[in-house]
Amino acid sequence: MKKHLYFFVCLSYACCFSAHASHDYTLRTISTWDQLPVASIHTLMQDREGYMWYATRDGGLCRDDGYEMQVFRSDRNNPSLIGKSNYIYEVSEMSNNRIVFTNGDGLWVLDKSDYSIRPVDDGLREHTVEPLLVARDGTLWVSSGRILYHYSQDLKRIGAYGSFWHGQSVYPIRLTQTHDGALWASQWDGGIIRYDSIQDEWEEQYWPENITPTNIVEDPFDGSLWVGTWGKG
Repeated sequence: MKKHLYFFVCLSYACCFSAHASHDYTLRTISTWDQLPVASIHTLMQDREGYMWYATRDGGLCRDDGYEMQVFRSDRNNPSLIGKSNYIYEVSEMSNNRIVFTNGDGLWVLDKSDYSIRPVDDGLREHTVEPLLVARDGTLWVSSGRILYHYSQDLKRIGAYGSFWHGQSVYPIRLTQTHDGALWASQWDGGIIRYDSIQDEWEEQYWPENITPTNIVEDPFDGSLWVGTWGKG
């Protein structure tokens, strides 16, 4: 399938539009702000029950019900709760009331039925795991180092794939899925790759620029891809 790629040159226009429409929005601080363990939130997510989850920088994983902040982190009372790192990079929700998240010590799953936490893959312990995507088929994709890992719905590893660009091993930095089910990854010092489910491999896609693509977003109107870059808009 042919996809059109666009740089984020429209960013300035979006900013101008937002400035004119700012009166339509209200910005306020959440009531539980003072319960956050740290002031830096890396990513955030709302689960199916409506609760907010915050992946914080060195503060652990936080669950916010609007009244009280519940913090999951390793400390003196529970030094191994989420391993050796409280820097949470990504958080997402899977089926069966499970929250998956990544940190500097691997890939973890939290069971909301009893709020127990366990590592998903002992092979990733003591490794930073950052990009994370729960695909539409319910499986999980993550990346650690220069490897992309695939897990089944019951969190068993079912695949591991090298990330290459023109023969060089490079780091995947972002995962996304388009409406047609296609999986895409952007690479640091590389380009854009796409998963071929028939061949069970990641393939290089058209990327003529000698610059890192940082993020990929699908246009909901025509299916084209917007690509943000590191240093070129």
